[in-house]
Order: sequence, then structure tokens, then C-alpha cells
Amino acid sequence: MKENLENYSGTFLDDFYHGEGTYRWSGGQKYVGRFFANEKHGHGTYYYVTGSPRQQLWHFGDFVR
Repeated sequence: MKENLENYSGTFLDDFYHGEGTYRWSGGQKYVGRFFANEKHGHGTYYYVTGSPRQQLWHFGDFVR
């Protein structure tokens, strides 16, 4: 995929982001982790534009920590 385009790559279920995947924003940030019905769900890692990682925990689209 081209750089600097908002996109998702990973697994799908019934046309939803579901399972392991990577979501990239046009600004260069990305999230690598689990999804459930298009929502971040479970553990994942957010990468800032600088490449610095931040571990995150999500519950059906709601940020936990």
C-alpha cells in the first residue's frame, strides 16, 4: 500500500475489520493490534509519526489504558 494514505490491512469478517490488523493514518501514525467489528478491541500498539510506540488496551472501541 502507498504511504501516507489512510488505510487498513488485516483480517476481515463480514466486511468488518476483525482480528489482527494495522490501521494507518495519512499523517504517518499507525495502530497495530486487534479489532472487533471495526473497533479497536484488546491489546495493540500505537506508533507516533516519530516511530515511538505506545502500548494500549481497548474494549470494543473504548480506550482503557
